[in-house]
Amino acid sequence: RIGLVNKVVPIDQLMSEAKKIAEAICQAGPLAVRAAKECMMRGLDMGLEDGLRFEDDFTTYIMSTQDFKEGITAFREKRKPKFKGK
Repeated sequence: RIGLVNKVVPIDQLMSEAKKIAEAICQAGPLAVRAAKECMMRGLDMGLEDGLRFEDDFTTYIMSTQDFKEGITAFREKRKPKFKGK
């Protein structure tokens, strides 16, 4: 309906592909995942300008967290991040 298709697979592969995507999401920082979900859900009822402002507010918040700093550090050190939800 709104153009969000990640991948099309045969029905017998649907659950295994969905689990792969879910696992990838679970590896991401929990605060960033929560913020992305919040932006998507609340943004549906906003105009473009308000939605972009809302997203910018969340981005500013996420960039101030310990998890963001850990993600950057882990990337630089070529290791998996250890997110704490803070």
